[in-house]
Amino acid sequence: LKRMAISLPQIRPEVIGEKLARELEEYLRFRHLFRNIYGFGLRWERIATLAKALPKILKKFEAALQKFFQFLDKLSKNMPK
Repeated sequence: LKRMAISLPQIRPEVIGEKLARELEEYLRFRHLFRNIYGFGLRWERIATLAKALPKILKKFEAALQKFFQFLDKLSKNMPK
């Protein structure tokens, strides 16, 4: 996620913004907790919050990817044949 949120001047723009990267990090933390404590000790309120926010986060992620794909498409059209 950190690399995806970094713009590389003269190479490529960021794939996702820093704010979206921070939001997605919450899901990575949850995944880490779930995998390492097997569901014991999870805070169900936090899980509910993440679950409710997921559709909005996915829409942001899809929009960011579409924007990046447009960059790639434009780049490919400008490449010499």
